[in-house]
Amino acid sequence: MSIDALLKPRSIAIVGASDSPARIGGVPLDLLRRAAFQRLYPVQPQEQDRAGAALLARHRIDWEPVDLAIIALSADATLPT
Repeated sequence: MSIDALLKPRSIAIVGASDSPARIGGVPLDLLRRAAFQRLYPVQPQEQDRAGAALLARHRIDWEPVDLAIIALSADATLPT
């Protein structure tokens, strides 16, 4: 079993993404944007992104399969998501 998807992902989804780098969902989004990561999929149904990336609602996700997903949600929201 290869761990390339974990160590060298081609695409990353951040579930619970935030445009605020002070929030837990904003830290990986901010760092990956600074690194100019190209295939980044922030997912946050309740927020609009003020920093330029599309924040996709769960029911409107239409992208390629992702290699890595970062779950940046509260413990209560993680399992249902």
